Amino acid sequence: MSTICRIEAGPELNIVHAAETRQSWLSQIEAAHEVIELDASGVQEIDSAGMQLLLATMNGAGHEGKLFKLVKPSRPVRDVIDIFGLSEHFAQP
Repeated sequence: MSTICRIEAGPELNIVHAAETRQSWLSQIEAAHEVIELDASGVQEIDSAGMQLLLATMNGAGHEGKLFKLVKPSRPVRDVIDIFGLSEHFAQP
């Protein structure tokens, strides 16, 4: 049985909130969890800094042997993922 870290994202994943969001997420992820689920259903605004934060979180989880899942991405999140051509990176296994 895996332990799951569920993170609620939003409503703004942007440059204004990137540093504080990163610290909040890191403190949650550093706990001994095997799976990280990031619920992005509440994200109303996302920019390139927010996308960078999602990618860094996903990559960091992978480097630590943890599974990262983007759960229920909102329309703005899906749109930015498509704009950057990153759909394959966020596809669930």
